[in-house]
Amino acid sequence: TIKNVSKKYGEKIVLNNINIEIEEGEVVGVIGRNGAGKSTLFKILCGLTSQYDGECLVNGQVVKLSEINHISYMPEERGLDGRLLVREHLTDLAMYKGIKKKIAHTRIDYWLKVFENKKYQKIDSLSKGNQQKIQFIETLLNEPDILILDEPFSGLDPISTDMFWNIIETLKKQNKTIIFSSHNLSDKIQKCLMNLSAGSKN
Repeated sequence: TIKNVSKKYGEKIVLNNINIEIEEGEVVGVIGRNGAGKSTLFKILCGLTSQYDGECLVNGQVVKLSEINHISYMPEERGLDGRLLVREHLTDLAMYKGIKKKIAHTRIDYWLKVFENKKYQKIDSLSKGNQQKIQFIETLLNEPDILILDEPFSGLDPISTDMFWNIIETLKKQNKTIIFSSHNLSDKIQKCLMNLSAGSKN
């Protein structure tokens, strides 16, 4: 629940009295040009930005960064450690989230197989699209109830984009709430959102 949320950077108004209600299990697309405030809104939802006007609630509670392991955020900017192997990097992040190493390896190996990525490649050697897949896997490792994805389709080829949509559809069927942003309202995004909407009515 987002109530009357506004945010300024100096004198620049980035968000102006935003009001949104998002139900459990919904897939919501936030569409806007670059600089429209999409990333700022997402950081408020995640508790990464606390200085704003209005109120942001998850399950009726004020969002606190220390208490939101049930939310995963995939930022637009890549935060990958290029020096590490894929599995090594993902294991470090999973354990930081409190996941035991053995469980982390099981989940990592599963998702790497789904995304057709090799566990012993160095992250620096990956293409932009494959790095995007690693970022997506990061958001899935703690099996969150809410996924917030900032420009998740950036740098993806059509096959990989379809793969992302298939996973989003699967997560929706598990009653996960997914919020994503895009600056490009393509026919693909419109069609996928319409299909997800139709599926929820059935």
